[in-house]
Amino acid sequence: MCEGEQTVLEDLKSRNGTTVNRERIERWELRSGDLIQVGRTVLKYLCGSDIETQYHEEIYRLATVDPLTGVHNRRAFNEVLERELSRARRHKTCMALALIDVDNFKRVNDTHGHPVGDDVLRELAWRVRSSLRREDFLARYGGEEFVLVLPDTDAVGARSVSEKVRQLVADVPIVVGKISLAITVSVGFIAVLGGPEHTAAGLLAAVDAKLYEAKAGGRNLVFG
Repeated sequence: MCEGEQTVLEDLKSRNGTTVNRERIERWELRSGDLIQVGRTVLKYLCGSDIETQYHEEIYRLATVDPLTGVHNRRAFNEVLERELSRARRHKTCMALALIDVDNFKRVNDTHGHPVGDDVLRELAWRVRSSLRREDFLARYGGEEFVLVLPDTDAVGARSVSEKVRQLVADVPIVVGKISLAITVSVGFIAVLGGPEHTAAGLLAAVDAKLYEAKAGGRNLVFG
């Protein structure tokens, strides 16, 4: 609703709730750029004189960002992986890839419902993203899987990052409303020295195999 020059968003006691910038709200004075989530739909509020420019910027953002978690999507990941792999070949430097999977995520959805599962994924993405270097890249790979591209990172560094991610999730329960959930993740990683023998498809197959080992080993583990 419009109140003078201010636009106000109010949640009328909806069952799933309304969030603005990842926070549940009852009433909110909107600012340009605010992200509004209603159910599974994400809206961006824009105001100001240059709406057309903002519109085109937002179209690009929507093409490369996962609307649920706010991290990059698989399309953006594919582009970044190819670019970083080319850079590693050109400069003969190391790079690493890590694949993260939420353990027993179907159980969360089946027990508590998909809205709670969505909140778990948002919180997990926020924890991981806040722990990374500026040059690291996080994307939602699909479902409950996330992927990390780690430039200039060898096997020791990749294991350290992967273990840090695992601990960030396992050590502190994720709280959704009145529900406290003990969530864990399994992580597979690989690190390579840039060379012509490495391809994006090959790296993805290798890191997926490492993730499978972590799952088969009992979950809440890092394999690389």
